[in-house]
Amino acid sequence: MHLTPAIAMFALIGIFRLFGHFTDPRAGDRDIHRIIGEPARFNSLAGDESRRVVTWNIEYGARFDRVVDEIRRLDADLYLLQEVDVFCRRSGNRNVAKDLADAIGANWVFAGEFQEIGESTGRVPALTGQAILSKHPITEAEAVPFAAQAWARWHLNPVQPRRGGRLVLQARTGGLRVYNAHLESGSNNAVRRRQLDDLLAVDVRDRPAASLLAGDFNNGPIARSPLFAAITSASFVNALDANASNQTTCVHRQYPIDWIFVRHLQAAAGRVIRVDGPSDHYPVTATLRLEK
Repeated sequence: MHLTPAIAMFALIGIFRLFGHFTDPRAGDRDIHRIIGEPARFNSLAGDESRRVVTWNIEYGARFDRVVDEIRRLDADLYLLQEVDVFCRRSGNRNVAKDLADAIGANWVFAGEFQEIGESTGRVPALTGQAILSKHPITEAEAVPFAAQAWARWHLNPVQPRRGGRLVLQARTGGLRVYNAHLESGSNNAVRRRQLDDLLAVDVRDRPAASLLAGDFNNGPIARSPLFAAITSASFVNALDANASNQTTCVHRQYPIDWIFVRHLQAAAGRVIRVDGPSDHYPVTATLRLEK
């Protein structure tokens, strides 16, 4: 039997990463999901009630300089980022969340989803997760792991072994309750729906608040996805313009999987920013105004 170069490469990567089970520091769920950051070092003096927001899966921040350039160009008030690395070899062993916030002068919080086995270069666990960057102070940050997890997909994965699990990173900033979501990838719609139900159960206690739900939903084709009816039933509305709602947001999908939904907010200029190179996803942005 002959292995193709691609298969051989993945096999070697998998073997190398599996050694991390013996060499990497072992992090428990509490360590992985712990909130870190600098949530209140800056305070925006903007006088209007509009907020430009961006959600973006930055593919670990591995192409850091390209990601920084795009984030500066977007010039938003609030960024909800997914697949953000902290101390992973593949992204230069940097704290991507902090370094991005430093580059644009923003407050930041981060919570890890997974410890990336085999990505650590020292005694600090290598993590990937979600980050919120804001020009306004960030308060009440909380990482809420989903009860539903595709455990075998990651814990027994020989190529990308992980510890931890998917979660929503929620917080208050700029007068908004924000939910930064990264639902399970792959074809498991049932797990994604249960994860969304977990998220919306958390949301019930803050239903009157101006709210922003955004992130990488990893949904299937829109017409067949069970997610959108649940989001609508929770009084969230799509913040993207009609044309943007049909545009691809990831190079691996022919339909959008990255979204911004809002409640008790007026949304305008919701669109996909087609930028090739920094990530396999495209930034999605909208301008929001607080309802009076």
